[in-house]
Amino acid sequence: MRAVLVAGAGVVVAGLAVATYLVVRPADPLPEAVAPPIMPVTVGAAEVSVPAGFLLADERSQFDVADQGMRWDKVEGLGLPPLVSPCGGALPSETDVVGARQVALVRPERLYKLERVVVYRDQTAAVRALAERRDALVRCADHPEPDGVHTVWRFEALDIGDEAMFVAGQRMRSTDGLPGHHRGVLMRQGRVLVMFVDFGQARTLAEPAEGQRYQQDAAIMANRLRAASWA
Repeated sequence: MRAVLVAGAGVVVAGLAVATYLVVRPADPLPEAVAPPIMPVTVGAAEVSVPAGFLLADERSQFDVADQGMRWDKVEGLGLPPLVSPCGGALPSETDVVGARQVALVRPERLYKLERVVVYRDQTAAVRALAERRDALVRCADHPEPDGVHTVWRFEALDIGDEAMFVAGQRMRSTDGLPGHHRGVLMRQGRVLVMFVDFGQARTLAEPAEGQRYQQDAAIMANRLRAASWA
């Protein structure tokens, strides 16, 4: 049996309900996709510190998930690998990042579910960061990869914060889905971009309805950011 991340599923840990995101599905004969990197090789010093405990995932990470073969990874600072970059590589706006914090629920090489808060130098830079991703989602909506594989991307605007969107990506060969999905919600409030993103082994392109939990979390974070003096 294999485990796949699904937003909003519950699991009981130490007798308590905790929002980790696992369901069990039958074993898949196709080789699993390797999760892209989400942790920095080196962490650069940030100009702006995102307080520990500010992220919703900070609160959730108090629960032990080791018995599920998972762990919580936390990092604060500069140098995080790009998220939702359909054409590949770093985005130009990365040079305007002045602070970031990320908390990720991880099953090594296979699955992750993360929350990332990125602070840009100013609101103009944050607007550009989200616009770059929208442009890449259009330009690389069907992005070729080695061995005849391609990743299909989609997005849909959401009315959360100053601007937001649901995003989904799916690895394919021809018209057949392969293990390896991306799914999430990106929300900008002022000069801050919040990303709720998961990667797992699903084989169908996610629908916006699958991101309802992320949309709820993004709305909570938008309110928190409006009251944050550093945001």
